[in-house]
Amino acid sequence: LAAVTSHISEVFEPEITAHHGRIINTMGDAVFAEFASVVDAVRCAVAVQEGMQERNSEIAEQRRIDFRIGVNLGDVIVQDDDVYGDGVRQGARALQARAQSTEAIEARRALREPLREGRDMLASLPCEGDL
Repeated sequence: LAAVTSHISEVFEPEITAHHGRIINTMGDAVFAEFASVVDAVRCAVAVQEGMQERNSEIAEQRRIDFRIGVNLGDVIVQDDDVYGDGVRQGARALQARAQSTEAIEARRALREPLREGRDMLASLPCEGDL
C-alpha cells in the first residue's frame, strides 16, 4: 500500500496537475481524474506511464506495480466535487474490459478526430485499436 500511495503522490498527482486536470477521487490503487481537454488527458496518460516505466526500471519484475489507464471522451455531470453520467460509466467499463497493465487505451472511437494531429506522439504508446 505504501508503494501505491507513493506512486500516486509522486507520479500521478504532479502529472495530472501539469496537464490541467484534477483528481476527482482515489480508491486504493485507483485514481479518477477529469480533464477539460482529451489531448491533455492522453498526454498525461503517456507521461504517467513513462514515469512508471522509469520508476519500475530498478525494481525486480515480481515487485513492480503496473497501472492501467483509460481515457474516455464523453459527457459528464459535475455536482459539487464529483462527476456522474454515461461518460464516467462507459470509461470505467471499457477500462475493466480491455486494458492490460502499462497500456493507455482509448475507450471510445470519439478520440479519433481530436487526436488526429497527435498521432505521432501516440504511435509509440501500446494502445488497442487504431486512432
